[in-house]
Parts: sequence; structure tokens; C-alpha cells
Amino acid sequence: MEKISYTGFVAIIVGVLLYLIGWLISLDKNSGRPEVDFSSTAIFLIIAGIIIFVYGRIKRAREKKYLNEK
Repeated sequence: MEKISYTGFVAIIVGVLLYLIGWLISLDKNSGRPEVDFSSTAIFLIIAGIIIFVYGRIKRAREKKYLNEK
């Protein structure tokens, strides 16, 4: 079940990238583009990614422990 951990890892990376994109857009305020705020979505993705990643690692550790006991 390593897909769960990879999903969390990808969510963390996407969240960080969204946060950086939002930060770069906010630096360029005089370009005439509308203000876009990705920070709340990015922070949500980072937190969700950490939770999913930790859940996947715990589940993997439990499966290994269960298989070693048999």
C-alpha cells in the first residue's frame, strides 16, 4: 500500500508549488492581472498531504508487523 504514501507526497509537492505560484503572482501586482490567492488551497493541500503520507506510513508499518508475526 505504498500508493497512499506517494499520494500524500504528491499532495505536499503540489501544495508547495501552488503556494509559490500564488506568492510569485502577488509579487507582480502591477502587471494588470487579477489578484489570485492560492495560499488557502495550498496550505490545505500541504496539511492533507502530510496527513495522508503519515497514514500511509503507519498502515505500511502495521502490515509489515502483521506479516512478520505470522
